[in-house]
Formats: sequence, C-alpha cells, structure tokens
Amino acid sequence: MFVGQEESFSITVDVDDILEMWMNGWLDAIIITYFNWGLYKLMRSSSSRCGLLNPYLIQGSECLSNASGVKDYLTRAFSSTYDIFLEPFVEKGNHWVLFVVCPKQRMCYILDSYQNKNKKRTERSYSCNQQAEKWECGYYVLKWMHEFVTIHQDHFPNSIPWHDNPPFSMNQIEDTVEKWHLYSQVVKMICASCFFVEGILESLDIDIGSGILIETGLDCHKRDRF
Repeated sequence: MFVGQEESFSITVDVDDILEMWMNGWLDAIIITYFNWGLYKLMRSSSSRCGLLNPYLIQGSECLSNASGVKDYLTRAFSSTYDIFLEPFVEKGNHWVLFVVCPKQRMCYILDSYQNKNKKRTERSYSCNQQAEKWECGYYVLKWMHEFVTIHQDHFPNSIPWHDNPPFSMNQIEDTVEKWHLYSQVVKMICASCFFVEGILESLDIDIGSGILIETGLDCHKRDRF
C-alpha cells in the first residue's frame, strides 16, 4: 500500500473517527491513512507517478523517537521508481498540511490551508485554497491528494496547479467525504457499547447501526492522536 513500507499495514477505524468526519470535526490520522488506501487502489489500475507515504511513519513524534527508522523509511521510498510523493503531515498535533515531494528536482511543494501572517516558514508554501473554519485542514488535504492523483500528476511539475486561495465550498467538502466512503470497504457491522451514537445518527438520517469496524488487514493498531 505505502511506498517504502516493508511490512503489511492494516487499519481499524473507530466509530468516533467517522462521527468526527460526519460532524465537521478534526480528522484523525486513521481517516487520512484510509483515504490513502483508496487512492492506492485507484492508482493500481493506471500508470501512476505518485507514491504515497505512510502518515504514521513520518510524523514529528516518530522523528524524535525513531530518527534512524524514519531516515531508512524515506530512503527506501525515495529510491523507488516513483517521481512524486504525497506526504500528509500534521503540524503541532492539530493542523494537517500536504507535502508534494519531487526528489529528482530536489523540490518540496507545501500546501497549507492556513497561511496566517504569524506563521513563519523557511520552506516555500504555494498559494492554495485557504480554509474558512478551524476544522477544515484535513478535508483540504484529502481533496488536494485526490485532485493531484486523478488530474494533475501527469503534467506536474511543468504545470503547477496551485494558484488560487479561495476556500472550498461545503459542497466540495461533502463531496470529499463521499469519496472517503466510496473508498471504504465496510466488512463488518458491529453493535459496540456506544448506544449514544444512535441518537446522533438518527438526527443525521444515517442508518448504519451503532458502530462500524473497517478492517484492511494490518499489523499496526496505533490509536494515538497526534
């Protein structure tokens, strides 16, 4: 699934993570990672220049605790046959940005949906869609990744697709959430001990039971929130 990953990787998505997404909440790394799994399946059916990096293996906490492991992982990834790498990264534990890395050009394009004046960067951030609310950063990263894989990768970096900074509309964000569900493979419905969820789901006209377990097979059950 992930470029440079030697061992198998499986994911369990909790109902709380999905509820956060339905109710315009901050997206957990599990949601971002599972979306990447869907993009991977999409790219397998075509000739793709993109490699997807595992968000769990490149975060700041991992770099601090396992610097040599992160270095080895990135070395393997960048030595692959891919030209471009998509790297979702969470800043300071609560803000998602997207790195588009081109090792052959020695370039990293940073897409940050919250470029306020108080932010200081030494890297170059490209003009891109700017979020209107505080919770939207993860949805922007999902949409940027999907657009890059399906539309922009063939002409990149000769043609840079990021020029405008208007926010995505709610319809565009909802469409991104629908794509997440399209990629999802719900293999088991469970009645978890969280019956309070039923009232929330009923108010949203969603009838899926009181819990969902999404499994992709994985040897990693990290539930840490960055």
